[in-house]
Amino acid sequence: MDRRDFIKKTGLATILAATKPSDIAAAITQKENHDLKINIYVDPTFLQKIPEISIQWAMQTTRRFYENIGLQTEYPGINITYNLKGNINELSFEMPEQNEINLAYITMDTIREVPLEKLIRGVAGEEKAREYMEARKQIEKIPSLSYLDALDDYLIDKLDNGGTSLDKINTILITPYKDIQRHDIRKQDVQQAIGTQYGITLSHEIGHILGLEHTKESPNLMSSNKYPEQMNRFLLGQPLLNKEQIKKINEYFRN
Repeated sequence: MDRRDFIKKTGLATILAATKPSDIAAAITQKENHDLKINIYVDPTFLQKIPEISIQWAMQTTRRFYENIGLQTEYPGINITYNLKGNINELSFEMPEQNEINLAYITMDTIREVPLEKLIRGVAGEEKAREYMEARKQIEKIPSLSYLDALDDYLIDKLDNGGTSLDKINTILITPYKDIQRHDIRKQDVQQAIGTQYGITLSHEIGHILGLEHTKESPNLMSSNKYPEQMNRFLLGQPLLNKEQIKKINEYFRN
């Protein structure tokens, strides 16, 4: 299947068409925003679980949020462009080009098909991945220890929270939320709520790759809490990052 057929079959043509760069960045200030390209890889089974309109909403709100982060500071914002690369099978789990992020819409079943070493390398780096795999080989020599599969499952299940960032390779994995089946995804308000949640999740994981850590400050994008105030501010495109966090993001682009 070529790229055009893939886009048509998955319905992503609609998503990408609806997420063209807006005019917000041009109207913000005289500051020249940073550019960030996000390469998208799609697991077709993901689109069977999550409404396309929700993904579209998440991408739009994420773009608007990052365009606006410099409004209340002397720092510029970020212009995000989305680039559909193709099927999830084409994701290499390697570092993309400078100022690029790989984004995978992926199911947990597909994640389990990824070699464990690649996932550990993405989270902890090359050296830690080698150490883990070497330790694993040693444990395999002891017949009485049979918990390896359970350990692998535990490590993979840590990724099963709607989204995670593999910081060492600038890659984000977005997965279906565990409780998604409890909701009627045909309803417009449910689709918008899912999209908003994914927008915050995607923006949060981008923040990690840009150098931000978790914080207890609230409302804040890097908090683990999704309070109504946080969600409302996000939908309005209002800043959810403090001045020091925005400064750190700008340092990422300067390095």
